[in-house]
Amino acid sequence: MPFGSDCEYVDLEACVIANKDKENPEAYCKTLKERTENACAKNYSPTPIKRVKSFLFETKALDDEDGTIRAVVSTDSKDRDGEIIKTSAWEKGLDEFMKNPVLLSSHNYDDLTKILGEWTDLKVTDNGLEGTAKYYVNKGNAEADWGYELAKNGNGAYSVGFIAKDYYDDSEGKATTRVYTDVELLEISQVSIPSNRDALVALRSKGLLTKIEEELADKIFTNLVPKEVETEEEDAKAPVAGDDKFATEEEASARAEEIGCEGTHTMDEDGNTIYMPCATHEEYDEIVNPSEEEEEDNPDNYEEDEKIFTPQLALKEAFEEFFLINKK
Repeated sequence: MPFGSDCEYVDLEACVIANKDKENPEAYCKTLKERTENACAKNYSPTPIKRVKSFLFETKALDDEDGTIRAVVSTDSKDRDGEIIKTSAWEKGLDEFMKNPVLLSSHNYDDLTKILGEWTDLKVTDNGLEGTAKYYVNKGNAEADWGYELAKNGNGAYSVGFIAKDYYDDSEGKATTRVYTDVELLEISQVSIPSNRDALVALRSKGLLTKIEEELADKIFTNLVPKEVETEEEDAKAPVAGDDKFATEEEASARAEEIGCEGTHTMDEDGNTIYMPCATHEEYDEIVNPSEEEEEDNPDNYEEDEKIFTPQLALKEAFEEFFLINKK
């Protein structure tokens, strides 16, 4: 963001280089930046910057057959970045947005299947920026079907893309909160997580999920565990082949103790090193994929008449059931 009396410095480093003759160039530039950055951002920047904010709110299904839900997509509460968008800030631009009110998947314009539906109404209410979305369900787009499935079950997270028109910085002690008072709404997306369980596990192991996606994934795992079936902690952590991939050796070692082996081993996955429990993959594979002879001697295994529900198994079955229904 440019700053300076004439908005001449593109960043702090450029200012420090240009002011080497000062007694303390860095301190000088930091002070100058604090005093002039906001004015330059509003009056100088030739290219508007698109900002994105994500929120996880409760959603309400209105018509299951029609694929409509009611959702709040923004409030004037402080977000994860320590910023606030005043609810009234949306009002000026809503008419323009409603000329093309598409509902996207994760701000993706590159594929027509990423258009999940459209907003049939959007208003500023006492709850915040609130509207009704109609998903294009049962039209052959599995991503739209999955997005609606999440939303109708209260697992909808939405993200607003906007351009800041006006704002001010509110200082409270040492903390400074940016408050947006006028914004231009560009689009609203549903924050999407993969409907494929293995894809979700892989993204998690590589640390590629955002905070809102992590929160959403945790919520889905929790909601899909059958409440009427309670298991011991050791049963809930029973090994499921393909799930035990970790970013750190400590996590893999802890998992090894849980499933009854020692040590860890590493594997390369798309150029990234992942850690798995057990000293070798062969030993790990024997535990999660026992031979037929071992299965006969193992009364605690996953028999059809004695199935142990785990979060992973519940999620897998929910996915399979969901897509089976939609294929019919």
